[in-house]
Amino acid sequence: MKLLSLAPLSILLLGFAHAQDPALHAGAAKVDISPLELPVLRNGGFLQAIDKRIADPLHARSLVLHEKVSGTRVAIAIVDSCMIPRTMCDAIKKEVTAKTGIATDHILIAATHTHNAPSVMHYCLGTKADPNYSKFLPPRVVEAIVNANEALQPAKAGWAVFDADDFTKTRRWITRSDRFGIDPFGERTVHAMMHPGYQNPNYIGESGPPDPWFSLLSLQTMEGKPLALLGNFSMHYFSGHSGISADYFGEFSRTIAKRLAPNDATFVGILSQGTSGDSWRGDYSQPKQPGPTLQEYTADLVSLATSALQHAKHRHDLPLAMEETRTTFKRRTPDEKRLTWARKLVDAMGERRPRNRPEVYAEQAFYLHENPEEEVVLQAIRLGDLALTAIPNEVYALTGLKLKARSPLGVTINFSLANGAAGYIPPPEQHHLGGYTTWPARTAGLEVEAEPKIEEEVLKLLEKASGRTRKTYQEAGGHYATTVATQKPVISLRMGEMESGPGHEPGLAYHLPGVTGPGFPGLHESRSMAFAGGRLRVDASTLGATYSVSMWVWNGMPRNGRPVTGYLFSRGKDGLKEVPGDHLGIGGTHSHSGKLFLFNGNKRDELLGGKTVLPLRTWSHVVLVRSGKKATLYLNGVEEVSATLTPTHRNSARAFLGGRSDNFANLEGRMDEVAIFDRALTSEEVATQFAASGVTNEAQK
Repeated sequence: MKLLSLAPLSILLLGFAHAQDPALHAGAAKVDISPLELPVLRNGGFLQAIDKRIADPLHARSLVLHEKVSGTRVAIAIVDSCMIPRTMCDAIKKEVTAKTGIATDHILIAATHTHNAPSVMHYCLGTKADPNYSKFLPPRVVEAIVNANEALQPAKAGWAVFDADDFTKTRRWITRSDRFGIDPFGERTVHAMMHPGYQNPNYIGESGPPDPWFSLLSLQTMEGKPLALLGNFSMHYFSGHSGISADYFGEFSRTIAKRLAPNDATFVGILSQGTSGDSWRGDYSQPKQPGPTLQEYTADLVSLATSALQHAKHRHDLPLAMEETRTTFKRRTPDEKRLTWARKLVDAMGERRPRNRPEVYAEQAFYLHENPEEEVVLQAIRLGDLALTAIPNEVYALTGLKLKARSPLGVTINFSLANGAAGYIPPPEQHHLGGYTTWPARTAGLEVEAEPKIEEEVLKLLEKASGRTRKTYQEAGGHYATTVATQKPVISLRMGEMESGPGHEPGLAYHLPGVTGPGFPGLHESRSMAFAGGRLRVDASTLGATYSVSMWVWNGMPRNGRPVTGYLFSRGKDGLKEVPGDHLGIGGTHSHSGKLFLFNGNKRDELLGGKTVLPLRTWSHVVLVRSGKKATLYLNGVEEVSATLTPTHRNSARAFLGGRSDNFANLEGRMDEVAIFDRALTSEEVATQFAASGVTNEAQK
């Protein structure tokens, strides 16, 4: 009874507080953190470098939010630095707490990841920390947060998101199986690598998706005057200067301030680093073009941001909450063989710094050996229906997309390299592909399963901060998917998964852009699976002698690369050199170059071959219809070939997508919208499928 009688009074008091005293208060500040002593050690490359000039100023930019009803106060500092170690972040937080009372677990400090800042972290690849700047930086970051706290005033907040797909692309590409590279340890393990070059024939295609969404948090005074703007984008960096520089992060912050609040020195513009561990601005699928300057690139983003802000709805009555957890992860430490290799190189170096990649990783091997664990700080902030997460890693774009898709809140902003610098965390499947972001180092050393564990902890924090349950990701539909569903396949695989599942072998990558066209979901919602030597096992126990397989295929292997360009679907007994069954593939140098074929694994003369070359890196609609002895292949809705082909699959219950039953000549490309039927599709049904896609008969890139 007592609680019931107090409830109406509590509601009245809360309403009165909102009406008379805005719940949300905000303050913003920035402090110049450019080094006063030159030269300085600079990180951002493999080897240690020295800079003797300042091209443009560095800043620590800070926001403090205070929600009066709950009393929650949160500080966010975005610092023009490549990486800031956790120990330095913790020391800064301790000092801020002493001066402001803001709890240490309510302070978020993130580096922008400019590649032209003084080093404050030992073993950032081949660079050690600059001793003078490492002492200089922390007090300035403290000052920025303290000043923002002192500037608190009644405020409104709003947010917006816009599509910036043209400004960020995947920089990590899958290597052709016949062109694997050698890692710094002398082993041929590089199945994927950063910065392949424009249209380099040694590479198949991207190893993952970019995150195209540019997010904005806008703060205004109660009168609508711009107070601060926090942008977040998943693009690694844009370095257009020689010397110490804030890169495009600083350029954006300065330019957006001039656009939104000209002649107002109190306004603070901020651009923070999103999940861009495998992202960059260059589109390597296209011919190399004269690129935009840093200023041109940034000015276009500022214009888009300004337009997007017109749709932001600002409110002062927004609940604010923050949660933090600290978790210890194991590092991938070297074995005795690796240490023996490293010891020879390090002993030969003596006192000098590394001069090449093997020497860098030899030194890193001893760091990992002596530091086998890493404490990771994870955070989640809730501001109304906006989520902000903080991860101390260089996070792949896919991880950011996972968090955005599963977040319990409407819009999610992900800060990477926040509260520390624990290195790259590739999704587990990417470790199989190797390459720079997987080579064990302080900047890429956490255990293989770190990424899903971190994602899970962050989602738990979001649920706790918001009081809501996470969402479940499901790929968007479209006219094509709906049309195929009406034909009642026994197996339907949309291929838009975000992580490995049952039947997935090593050598797969997830959530890449799928087929585009009127019949498919738009706004980056159509997704596909990449095949890089792996297969997807399928339960074919419901299939008899008559069945059909429909799929969209994107092949990345040139047709002159090997005897068989790639197998798409295989059904037959496993483990034999000559595997009887149905093996659908794309021909190579052996026969039917670049064309579809169906082989029964028995006699050389029993092979059904198509007549049309499938264009490279282009989506094609492929259908196999098997009706007893008769087999028919369709390409883009049109019959390619039909003939008698002796069935040898013996109603096998096991089938594979992206490879043959004996794991031979696996597809190097992508698949989307796979449907398997326990009956023979008619030519009209196949034509209906292709027509539902809305794609022209020339297929599409």
